[in-house]
Formats: sequence, structure tokens, C-alpha cells
Amino acid sequence: MMKRGCTTALLVCLLLLSSCASFSGRSKEVGLPRDLPPLSSARSLGTGVSYLSYQGEKDFPPFHLLIIVPSQGAQVLPLAPFPHGTDVAKAFRSALSQHPEAVAAFTGAPFVSVGGAGSKRLEAIGSWLVDGREYGARQRQWGVLFRDETGYGIVSADGDVPDHPLWLVGTYLPILKSGDTIGIHGRRHARTAFGIGGSKASASLFVLVVEGDSLFQPGLTSRETAGILSHYGAREGINLDGGDAAAIAFIDNGGKKPIRFYRGKRRHLPCYFIVLSGQG
Repeated sequence: MMKRGCTTALLVCLLLLSSCASFSGRSKEVGLPRDLPPLSSARSLGTGVSYLSYQGEKDFPPFHLLIIVPSQGAQVLPLAPFPHGTDVAKAFRSALSQHPEAVAAFTGAPFVSVGGAGSKRLEAIGSWLVDGREYGARQRQWGVLFRDETGYGIVSADGDVPDHPLWLVGTYLPILKSGDTIGIHGRRHARTAFGIGGSKASASLFVLVVEGDSLFQPGLTSRETAGILSHYGAREGINLDGGDAAAIAFIDNGGKKPIRFYRGKRRHLPCYFIVLSGQG
């Protein structure tokens, strides 16, 4: 009887802790830690691409940040989606090994399972335009990340999207506009976000992956995520995806070290981006 009582008490405690973690998703915003690493501490992954990470503290989760400089030839590309999803680790290794200039990869955009029993497939909810082909379900999108001949851009779903983009991806809502945080998602989760700083002629791109969704570290709100992007120089930002679908990988030290990656609990995903270094 004592053993059963102890087990019950332990389960109750775990449920209470879980409730507290869920409730903390709507708690007061946390400020940025004072010990965030400076951009100068980022290590190069290749020409025009660098990486820095933060190990986290009690009230602030770990995160990973890629800094991409298009003027140095570096670029971000969405891949053709995997219709039935693919293992995240396998997709990362494949993408980084098949593209000579690839130094990093990350997961893409909100997706949905469509089709009946025996024919289910995974599709991006919004647009997913790659190499002139539309893959997305186009059911709904809240924001759009794109690249055209003038550079990279972020708009809300009802904004001005270019007529002939080089690629285009439907996403969640923008979270940073003209330097102001505008995110509305109040719950804390792991996050994948994209930021743009500077002018189109001399832009810097930021790919941010925030770890989270564990019992003791739920992640960040969209506004807190925008705060990180702004801290490092982004003026525009958008929430790509998150939760258990947040994932990022990179090849350290110019490919001389094994691929390293962080991923959430979800093992199969359909949508990925790769980051290519410049030719310098």
C-alpha cells in the first residue's frame, strides 16, 4: 500500500510540474540574458556563413543562430519537400553531403497530413515554391518568406508578394517589423525563425532555432524569439515553425568534423532548407 501511495504521489507531482510548465507559457515575458554571446564570437562555417550558440540558463533556453551574408555569395534555399516525410537526421546528412557548398540545414514551415488511409502524405500548409514548381497545399498561410532578384523579403500573407520569386515559402506570422517585436503567440515553445537585417544590397540573414518543449524548459514566446533576432541586428523577422518540429544541423570546421544537429521530438518532417556558403 505504501508503494502504491508513493507512486500516486509521484504522479501527482509530475502532473503539477507539467501544469506549471504549461502555465509558464503564458507568463510574463523574460528579458534577454546579460551573457548572450556577441556576434564577434561566432565561428565561421564557410564563406559568408557563421554560427553561434547559447547554452541557456535557468529561465532562458539554449538557442542556435546562423548568420548568413548574401553579399559574400552565401544563400538560403528551400528543398523540394518529401511527400511522406523523411527522418530528420537522414535528411540533414543527405542535404549536407549532396551539396558541396552546403554548411547548414534547418526545418521549414507549418505542414499538414492530407489524404486518406494508405495514401497519407505531408504537405506544407501554405505555398512552397521551389524551382518554379508549387508543392504546398495552399490551405492557409500567415506570412511569406521569399527571395527574388533583389534579395530576401518577409511579408504578411496579405502583403505584396513578388510576381516572379526565385522561391517562396508560406509560414506563420511575422514577429519583427522595422525593428519592433510584433509576435502574438504567448505560449512558450521551441522555435524556428528567420530574420533579415540591413538593406537588400548589404543584408544579413539570421536563422534562429530555440530549444524547448521539455518539462523544465518550454522554450520562448514569439515576442521573446523576436527579441533575440533584434538583439543581433535583424529588422524583420518571421516564425517559420517550432515545437517538436524545430531542428537545425551544421558541418563544423569546414566539413572536417561530423555533422552536428539539434532536433525536437518529431522524427519525420517534409520541409527543409539548406544554407550554402560562398565560393571564396
